[in-house]
Amino acid sequence: MKIKKYMLPFFGLLFLIIVTTTIFIILVTGSHKKEQDVTVDSSQLVTQAPTQAVTPTVTPEPTAVPEKVTELYPAYQVVDNVKKYGYIDKTGAFVIDPTFDQASDFHEGVAEVTIDDKNCALDKGGNILFINDGSIGEFDNDLATFTSWDGNQSTLYGYLDITGKVVIEAKYLVATNFNKDGTAYVQTASGKYALIDKTGKELETYELDPKYDIPWSLQDGYLVYSVSEMKYGVINVKGEEILKPKYSEISYLGDGLFAVKKPNIKSSDLIMIAKQAIFNQTGEQLTDY
Repeated sequence: MKIKKYMLPFFGLLFLIIVTTTIFIILVTGSHKKEQDVTVDSSQLVTQAPTQAVTPTVTPEPTAVPEKVTELYPAYQVVDNVKKYGYIDKTGAFVIDPTFDQASDFHEGVAEVTIDDKNCALDKGGNILFINDGSIGEFDNDLATFTSWDGNQSTLYGYLDITGKVVIEAKYLVATNFNKDGTAYVQTASGKYALIDKTGKELETYELDPKYDIPWSLQDGYLVYSVSEMKYGVINVKGEEILKPKYSEISYLGDGLFAVKKPNIKSSDLIMIAKQAIFNQTGEQLTDY
């Protein structure tokens, strides 16, 4: 079919309308697709947004239940007319056979026993930890006192650990157990009293009257002393008098308390007269006899 010349402008206009319409449809469709894409991305962002943290419930890991420590007590049996000591539990059954000549209480899992005049440290399994020529004191706060002899056969005190290793050499005339704060009271070879740490360093020193050079006992900085038979008193290492030296017997109980028997009890009656009163570190009587 032939197209008349007068119809060319018409077809040109029609072609322009078709092209314009096609371009518009393409633009609208693309714009709508972009809006859909943005909606999807926005949805994804909302889904991935952080929420309020929830504290997780933590289940603790099981811990080992400490093994119950069996209390053991020294006891003896007569074997071939000789007392032999061992250790029993609360039922009275021997847990450690009676084979020792002497036996002390356990302190921090260690006791002192004697075998053929040898002083030994014993654990609750019945094992000998070490042997010392001199005596072995109670273990308190990881250390115990021990005794040795100087060239003049005088007894000197030092400290050792649970393996028998000497931590502080034997050089003191008197030595007390270490307290929880890591200090102990000693009397030095010069006669002075001192507060030391576990290295043997003197933290404080005290000079007292020579009559206190050989105290009846020294514990926690308190000295029980005697000026004559059956006349006991108490001072502290600073020389402050707590109880006058007039009592028949004084025992330190710990925590600044003393068990005191009345004055003027005859030595022959001392054991029979057991009544005591409790005094504190200021000298105040807290109970009746």
